Amino acid sequence: MALNLPQIPGARKKGVILISSEDDLKKLDDYLIVDTVCVDGPTGAVFKIAQLIAEKYKVGIKVVSNLGFSGQLPESVQIINSSIQEIVGEGRAEAVKFKDGKAVGVCLVVFVDKSMPDSSSEQVKPGQLPQLLAELGTKGTQGVLNLTRQSLENAINQKGPDAKIEFPETNYYLPLIYALLNIEVKNLQDCRAAFVQAEALAVNQAASSGLMINSADGLLNQGVAVLICEEILAVLAVLNQEHPKEGIGFIPDKILRSLGLQLVDGRIAGIAVILGPAKDEQSAVQLIRDFQSKSILFP
Repeated sequence: MALNLPQIPGARKKGVILISSEDDLKKLDDYLIVDTVCVDGPTGAVFKIAQLIAEKYKVGIKVVSNLGFSGQLPESVQIINSSIQEIVGEGRAEAVKFKDGKAVGVCLVVFVDKSMPDSSSEQVKPGQLPQLLAELGTKGTQGVLNLTRQSLENAINQKGPDAKIEFPETNYYLPLIYALLNIEVKNLQDCRAAFVQAEALAVNQAASSGLMINSADGLLNQGVAVLICEEILAVLAVLNQEHPKEGIGFIPDKILRSLGLQLVDGRIAGIAVILGPAKDEQSAVQLIRDFQSKSILFP
């Protein structure tokens, strides 16, 4: 069984096991599990194993996954978005080093073999997202998070955490972040605080403002996290005089106000979308004519 362990330094130490079937879970009883356990393996199966260990042994779990998890995880289960570089310890696994430079103390390292049945093959229940869609969404979110993290740290290293940032000609700081998180982003350090909230939302944890969408297995929270990251990336591009590369770019307040006036006085047409049926034909006609009188169109 040890021959199937990954080619990672320290993977042959005591306290490192491979699980390839549900029967192999009995191996866990051979160990004194009283501290953190690191679990690595294919998406789906690895989260199932992590939750089983967390529930049975009441210990913290570090799950190694670049895709993350779209569902609700126990508080004791944390996702590590970096591959294992080395397993260290005197004769047995005592800590895990990751390729991003971080390390965590462990009492056991569990590798889940690719032959382990994947929970993603189970039938999708009503109200749940298909596993493939959830994984693609999570993978995309992690890609944006990684890009934002790297871009933000590069900017801080070059210009310092107190470097002023802003979109041109606006009094609303970074407007989307201000609206969603109630954070006034004035410098790069404020950007970092907003990014921390995006990381929390990406793993289905509520932001400090209380923002959290309990729907779609957490995928909508990942979408909000991406929106926050995109606004940070945009303002970093402004800081580096790289925005916009083409087109208008950020629309300042004075243009938005002028467009609002033109919408009110009818110089430009608005667009309305009606959701759901009218209670009767007369109400529908009255509503549509009222919109038409205000130069509002229907798509």
